[in-house]
Amino acid sequence: MHETVECGAIQEALPKAVTIVRSAKRSNVVNSKNKQRVLIIADESGSMAGAKAQQAHAGSQQLNGALAAPENRNGFIAGVIFFNDDARIAHPWTASPALVNNIMPLNPSGFTNIASALDVALTMLKEAEKQDATQKDVNFLRPIAFLFSDGNTNRGSDPRTKATELKVMCDLVTVAIGDASESDRQLLAELATSPAHAFTVPD
Repeated sequence: MHETVECGAIQEALPKAVTIVRSAKRSNVVNSKNKQRVLIIADESGSMAGAKAQQAHAGSQQLNGALAAPENRNGFIAGVIFFNDDARIAHPWTASPALVNNIMPLNPSGFTNIASALDVALTMLKEAEKQDATQKDVNFLRPIAFLFSDGNTNRGSDPRTKATELKVMCDLVTVAIGDASESDRQLLAELATSPAHAFTVPD
């Protein structure tokens, strides 16, 4: 059994028709006792240089700003991953308000290895799951990961395999940055949890 849930602050960062589907019988209200982890995965490969990197950074900042809104009562915990040839943790898990306007800018260079980014995301989520299990007085909602990229992967393994693993642990939203000639929208759509979780940002 599933229910369709409007996800508050996250919803503000997405088109209004978007919903997140998760198991029923779980509250969708975040607060100090009901938290949710959100991963921001941003592409800083060479193909993102210029406007695309600026858009990815701005989108990351705006998304985290929505999560950090006072009405969410510090209920969101965010982590940030940057990737090119390899992936790195730009910001470890942090209460969203502490990251407002503090997400590091992207410095595009190198190739694009989406699989490495999804692998680091898996590691972060698995570690978080263990940590969350020790907090008996806090309910953790299903995590969400946002991938900002042009999708032009040209290094590493097929990211579809890692995406399949990742989607067992979280919902994956993809944001294709760049017009159709600059981005692999089809790949990013295949990586997303569902067609409703895949978006394009042409400019």
